Amino acid sequence: MDRAALERYAELIVRFAANVQPGQIVELGSEIGKEELTRAVAAAAYQAGATHVAVTYDDLHVKRARILHAPEAALGFAPDWVRRQVQELNERHGASIYLSGAAEPGILEGLDTDRLGRDRSPEAVDWQDAINARTVNWTVVPAPTAAWAAPGSITVNWQPPTNRGSAIVSYLLTTNTGDQRTVAAGTTSATLTGLDPTVQVNATVSATNGTGRTSQASAPSNSLYPSDTTLAPDRPTLEAGKDAGGTRTITVSWSEPEARGDPAESYTVTVNGSANSVTAPTTSFVIKSVRDGQPYTVTVAAKNHVGSSASSSSASITTNPDQADVTAAEPVDPNGDQVRVKVTVKPSSAAGGTIELFDIFANGTKVDSGGATQTVTVPSFGRYSFTARA
Repeated sequence: MDRAALERYAELIVRFAANVQPGQIVELGSEIGKEELTRAVAAAAYQAGATHVAVTYDDLHVKRARILHAPEAALGFAPDWVRRQVQELNERHGASIYLSGAAEPGILEGLDTDRLGRDRSPEAVDWQDAINARTVNWTVVPAPTAAWAAPGSITVNWQPPTNRGSAIVSYLLTTNTGDQRTVAAGTTSATLTGLDPTVQVNATVSATNGTGRTSQASAPSNSLYPSDTTLAPDRPTLEAGKDAGGTRTITVSWSEPEARGDPAESYTVTVNGSANSVTAPTTSFVIKSVRDGQPYTVTVAAKNHVGSSASSSSASITTNPDQADVTAAEPVDPNGDQVRVKVTVKPSSAAGGTIELFDIFANGTKVDSGGATQTVTVPSFGRYSFTARA
């Protein structure tokens, strides 16, 4: 993202998403790897009149060490001053901005998902109080990074748990690669994007109710490779031919494109603007009833469950009528009023397929039709010029 776009995005976050007002204290949560956007948001907050911007950077390497090595009692623990910071922000009617999206996907891969699910800081209760009381302007916005913009995605579906008290207000999705997403209650499906399509991913779900209490994480889901659309297919090849009835055809062929996760499930072959669907793994398509002299332009796009790839570069072909030349004309029976002449022809150009039928003309008049060698009959008087048409 260039500097101008970064500053416009930061201003949008501050003035629209968080609606920072003059005199407010702003709590800005970020992660190591997002420093450039963090600084731009802090600058925009001060430009909007913020009294103080408190920046907190998370470090997922420290989080990994905590999950790996901390005692059980440390999971979900935070000192009182952490909660007090949230409470004071609430009391002062401050603003909170969090820049989401893993800066380093996969850093939490392989960790115990149960321990990950239980390591939620207790200030979540105070945050829930602030949200319910509507005393804090808050927003969670994506922070683009090279890793965050990875192409893979998965869709997670779950069943709501049995409610044994306060209503559920949100769900927390946690992947084995360390990606997390909070989803508001009322939905039981979410798509996680920005995942590495080369790493298998599973997810757990925990629920938080109105008192701020969070359930244990669910059992992990099945594992799969996140997916993006495939790369665009290479430029197709076009070959003119004929069907069994002699009607002109064009066969379109292409190579299976490189998959980024799931392979292609189907292809869209666009011929002169008209789309045709081909089910994978087939990688060819026949254009029927082709008209000689008309250009045909073709592109191919691959489609998997994520969506369609970009189209291939285009290929074009124009077929022309088959041509034939007479190579020899020899009289075989020159006696009488009729003369039989052996005529030999060969194709001089063919738009496709094998030419098996030729029309023979004597001085422009059709006298017979057949194979490459024919014996035709013409009147014995006169001089003849023989031509052929494929």
